Amino acid sequence: MLALIYAGASIVAACGQPEPTLTNTPAPTNTPTVIETPTPEPTATSTARLDSPDKAALVALYNATDGANWTNNDNWLSDAPIGEWYGVTADKRGYVTRLALEENGLTGEIPPELGNLSELIGLVLPQNRLSGQIPSELGRLSNPIRLDLGENQ
Repeated sequence: MLALIYAGASIVAACGQPEPTLTNTPAPTNTPTVIETPTPEPTATSTARLDSPDKAALVALYNATDGANWTNNDNWLSDAPIGEWYGVTADKRGYVTRLALEENGLTGEIPPELGNLSELIGLVLPQNRLSGQIPSELGRLSNPIRLDLGENQ
């Protein structure tokens, strides 16, 4: 049996019955109204999950390039949302879209973990002291990436 409630009346249809019958049903009284409020979308300053591969990739970059001695490492390795770490741009979900750390004293090699930044579209690292190869993992990202290494000393 199918029952639909509409404006204080119910329509009842049974299988095989040619037409539904209409019966008046009083509207429920004193029934609490449930209003569901949608969960707000996270903002760019939302904290990424602690197990986020983006946070892990940023920590790997920090460790591989002597982050403690960068010119500016504000908020790096802190509990601040990753979009508030110096040089990091994150989308509204908290995923890294751009890293801009030019002239910031990075020393060492770019770690392969940056290939885990699934939403990365810009990597700007000129005027640092980077060495080694560009990790092949960056070439496996699904988005086109603007890679600016400029001159490194």
